[in-house]
Amino acid sequence: MVLPESWTAALLLLLLSACFFVIWPNLFKLAGPKWRFELFAIDFALGALLLALIAAYTLGSRGSELDFSDSMLVAGRRAQAMAIAAGAVFAFGNLLYLGTIALVGLSNGTLFTFSVFGLGVGLLQLASAHSVSPGISALVFASAAVFTFLSAKATREAAAARSRGPAVRAPGAQKTISLSAKGSITAILAGLSFAAVWPVLALAQTDELAIGAYGGVLMGAIGILAATLFLNFFFLNISLEGGKIGYTTYLTGGTPKLHAMGAASGAAWAAAALALYTAKTGAAKVTAFDAWIVPFAAAILAAVSGVVFWQKVQIPAVAQRNKWIALILFIAGAAVLLAGLHKP
Repeated sequence: MVLPESWTAALLLLLLSACFFVIWPNLFKLAGPKWRFELFAIDFALGALLLALIAAYTLGSRGSELDFSDSMLVAGRRAQAMAIAAGAVFAFGNLLYLGTIALVGLSNGTLFTFSVFGLGVGLLQLASAHSVSPGISALVFASAAVFTFLSAKATREAAAARSRGPAVRAPGAQKTISLSAKGSITAILAGLSFAAVWPVLALAQTDELAIGAYGGVLMGAIGILAATLFLNFFFLNISLEGGKIGYTTYLTGGTPKLHAMGAASGAAWAAAALALYTAKTGAAKVTAFDAWIVPFAAAILAAVSGVVFWQKVQIPAVAQRNKWIALILFIAGAAVLLAGLHKP
């Protein structure tokens, strides 16, 4: 299978991984409100599986290393099962993350979700760390999540006031708080789910029977598709966004363009995951410090893209201020966490 043989090649893969991760939520925003996040997630899962299959039987079957088919034969069943389980955990987080974006927007949704992700990673690292950096970063990430909630709340209140007028401001504000609270719950669950993917995936790499990069992404994509189809029986009926719908809406309500954007989003995620995975398992293995930069850098870029490309209306000054405070705190939390992982 094709793996990076130099640190420069591994670094390039890390950069590509961060860029592809940014494409994933932006394509969901591009699909717009016409395509519900539950339905988009199905196309996402199909696109991820298709890209993983193509990569496994092309790049994964070339090069000097053990090819994909042989690596799958020697990989332990436990390793394969853990990779599928990691994909299932990610699928739950992905549905909630997309739902959060639908509720509170790309910028606030990403900042909130990945602040909780950083909080979870910090707490996981704290158990084995020999410094206080993970604990400090967890507190900073928690503060970033609080300021993101305040930004989303103020934005929703202003939107309700504009649409309903001053005469019904109070009832509108009450409904806004409810929407912000719903988005907060989905963001918290999504962030914790994303954080849980890493320890589950690590169980697929514990011994000489560990699954390889191409097999790991493929098994993960299988887990994503299976879990998305199963979880959507619940998500399509609990009405996080809009009324209840069924699977027939997926078959009849989407245009080829909408399906293509969902599939492209999943393919971008799979490409990002594969780039990160191969960089970590190649001959020039990157450090934990290098690998952890990717998700945090991608979250920062996605949050900024939400402001630059998708913020179509003027938001209140207090919401803007809280959002920038949250972004600064998020960057600070990531810096502190990564500093604890850095080994000079």
